[in-house]
Amino acid sequence: MTTRTFMFRICLLMLLAPLLPVQAACGAGSLSLSSAYRVDALDWNIAGTFAGTNPNVLSELTWEDVRSLQLTARAEVLRPYREGVDSVLTGRFSYGWIVAGDNRDSDYAGDNRALEWSRSDNDAGDGHLLDLEGGYGLRFRLRNDRWSLMPNVGYAYYEQDLVMRDGFQTLVVIPAPAPFPNPPPVGPIPGLNSSYYAWWSGPWIGLQAGYRHDGRLRWDVSLRWHKVDFRAEADWNLRGDLQHPVSFEHEADGDGLSLRAGFERRMTENWSLGGDFEYLDFGA
Repeated sequence: MTTRTFMFRICLLMLLAPLLPVQAACGAGSLSLSSAYRVDALDWNIAGTFAGTNPNVLSELTWEDVRSLQLTARAEVLRPYREGVDSVLTGRFSYGWIVAGDNRDSDYAGDNRALEWSRSDNDAGDGHLLDLEGGYGLRFRLRNDRWSLMPNVGYAYYEQDLVMRDGFQTLVVIPAPAPFPNPPPVGPIPGLNSSYYAWWSGPWIGLQAGYRHDGRLRWDVSLRWHKVDFRAEADWNLRGDLQHPVSFEHEADGDGLSLRAGFERRMTENWSLGGDFEYLDFGA
C-alpha cells in the first residue's frame, strides 16, 4: 500500500466516522474529529569529536516557526470498573502538512559557538508530521461526578519529515577549516534539496483532571512524562563526500513533557464543539 493510498483511507475513515454509532459492546464510546494550526521547532548540534570537544559545537541545525495544518481523530472507550471509577481506553491519530518554516545551518571553529565560518538560511515549508498515541487509565469520579481525576499510562510515536530548500548562503569564511570543503559563496544555493527525517517513540505516564458542568460543558487538563528513543536519517543532497539517500543517522535516548488543556460544549446528544491547546517539549 502506498503512502497516498494509506492517507486516502485514513481521511475517508475520518469523514465517515461521525456516521458510526458511538456505543460499543464493551461500554460507551466517543470519537472526535478536529483540525489544528500547529507550530514546531527542532534544534540539534554535533561536536567535533565523540568526546564532545574540538569544538564542543561544530555544526548546528535549527528549524523554527515550522507551521502546519493538522487533522486529528481521537477515540475513547469507557467501561465501568467499580462504583465511582471507570476504565478508559484512548487513542489519537494526527497528520499535519507543513506549509511554512525556516531553517538555519551554522558551522563553528571555536567552542561555545565561536568563530562561525559558515551559515545558510533556508526554506523549510514542506514535509509532514505524524502523531500516534494510545493510553489506558482509571478515571475517578468525584463530587457528584463533576470532578474527575485519572492516572494513565500509554505509548506514543511521533514523526517529523523536515526539508531544506531554496537555500541562501549568508556567511562564509574562506578557506574553511580543515578537513571541510569550502562552502558556496554568499548568495543563493542552487539545487538545495536536503531532508531530515526524525521519529521518536516510547512509553508515557500521566495525570488528567477534569470538570463537568450541567452535563454539557467540560474542561480537561493533562500532564504527561515521556521516555523516548530518538532516531533520524538525513540526506544532504549537495555533499558529494557523503552517501545518498542516507548521508548520516542520529540515535539518542531522551525524555520530555506534554501539557494539554481543552474544553468541550455539547450541542446535541451526539455532537459537540470544543478546542484544545497542547505543548510538547522533548530533549535527547
